[in-house]
Amino acid sequence: LAVFKGLPTTYNSDMQEDKKILLSAKKDTIDSLEIFIKVLKNIEFKRGKISAFLELGYMEATDAADYLVKKGESFRNAHFIIGRIIKYCIDNNFKLNEMPIEKLKEYSKLFDNGFYDAIKLKSCIASKSVDCGTSVDSVMKNISTSKKIIKDFKKSFTGLKSMLPDFDDIISQYI
Repeated sequence: LAVFKGLPTTYNSDMQEDKKILLSAKKDTIDSLEIFIKVLKNIEFKRGKISAFLELGYMEATDAADYLVKKGESFRNAHFIIGRIIKYCIDNNFKLNEMPIEKLKEYSKLFDNGFYDAIKLKSCIASKSVDCGTSVDSVMKNISTSKKIIKDFKKSFTGLKSMLPDFDDIISQYI
């Protein structure tokens, strides 16, 4: 509407290019949905491999910084401290949960034995109990909400589809 309001009332060629986009949008949308359907039908999650890959790297680094923040450190300093610790771990072939508490305390006196529980994968996942978070409750709530939204969309799309003209028939009249 914003584009149309700025056009003069006489013939104008500004809107010639919109037809091409409109007609290709139908095909692109259908193609995308077909691909997505195939992905969903054929996807297979290998829990063993997923679990093994979760142990690689330092996914718990942000949670480690959050641990320090909860102990009173600023996030900026916590981020810096954990960055230095991760570099040490990489250089010395350590996992974060293998760092001795004495070594951690060289970086910050705020570390104690509760750190190891805070960076366990289950703790990291459970700590994200916000909308769209990773906690079990958040995920289950979002799945439930999404199922309802999908159900409502199906009803809406069925109604809309019955109202749409057959673009192929319309186009064939002009070709």
